[in-house]
Amino acid sequence: KPYFLTADHCGISTGNDQTVVVYWGFQNSTCRTPGSGASGGVGNGTLTRFQNGATLRAHWDPSDFSLVELDDDPQASFSPYWAGWDRAGGAPPNAVGIHHPNGDEKRISFENDPLSVTSDGGTSSPGNGRYLRITDWDLGTTEPGSSGSPLFNAQGRVIGQLTGGFAACGNNFSDWYGRFFASWDGGGTAASRLRDWLDPTGSDARNLNGTDQVQEEPLEIPTDLAATPVSSTAVQVTWTDNSTRERDFLLQWRELSQPSFDQQQTLGANTTSFVVSGLTPATAYAFHIRARRGTLRSPFTAEVQATTLSDLPAAPTGLTADAFSTSQVALAWNDNASGETGYQVEVSEDGETFT
Repeated sequence: KPYFLTADHCGISTGNDQTVVVYWGFQNSTCRTPGSGASGGVGNGTLTRFQNGATLRAHWDPSDFSLVELDDDPQASFSPYWAGWDRAGGAPPNAVGIHHPNGDEKRISFENDPLSVTSDGGTSSPGNGRYLRITDWDLGTTEPGSSGSPLFNAQGRVIGQLTGGFAACGNNFSDWYGRFFASWDGGGTAASRLRDWLDPTGSDARNLNGTDQVQEEPLEIPTDLAATPVSSTAVQVTWTDNSTRERDFLLQWRELSQPSFDQQQTLGANTTSFVVSGLTPATAYAFHIRARRGTLRSPFTAEVQATTLSDLPAAPTGLTADAFSTSQVALAWNDNASGETGYQVEVSEDGETFT
């Protein structure tokens, strides 16, 4: 699943998570000399690759972590890389931070000396054990806007996310990162720890290597698609949901006389029935459906057809009956319908039973 790790103090909540915008590949087109004026200046990165919307899965203020799940898988053309992680205890001998200072293009900072386990903003070790302290960066630094960025160990695995500190260009001050180790069990619930989301099978893995985006298996195509007219303007469409991974279904329909599907409806995951309304009476329609998850789509089903029922004809009025002979009666009425194919006349001798 497309998870995104950041800092809790960045303020993502269940009330605003759908406003999250994630940009991909925001970096300069070439590597500039570290420490040079060019390296510190604005680059030529672009913000043309992005996606919207996420769901907050877990957060915990004591280690300042927040984990969200993106609404959609990123497009393969974004070339995403899924970072690995390491929940081992202890302090690593060195580390690398990758961040966006002041929201600028990606920068990489290096700490070549051992880190220490502390409290947030503390210098004594181990403190409360929930933070890793960068004593001072050996190459590069962080700035406001770098918050929530990942800290990597020598194996290229995430070991924390930036909470803050005093480091900046021109000084040798410290930064503190919320420890992945502490966030793993966090506050002891699924909503306050990483474990449930990053190890859902309970494998008890200590670390996981990163990977380029893996092409997912196609979504299973819905089956047993059927369409049944329920009125002159509505058809009920049903199907079997064969996937457990879809985010929604896309149902499309058209008048059979039209060459392409020009009407559609998005339906939630696990839906297996929908009534299409607002149709034209006595008209043939075609329907098909597919499952979707972000940019991943199942094939469309084969189309099925159904014809809406005809409108009921308007009832006649003003019925009169005149004796024509001893065995015949002349009937007359007002014809209020159009397009009818005939009339049904019934007679009763007792006023109760008509034949």
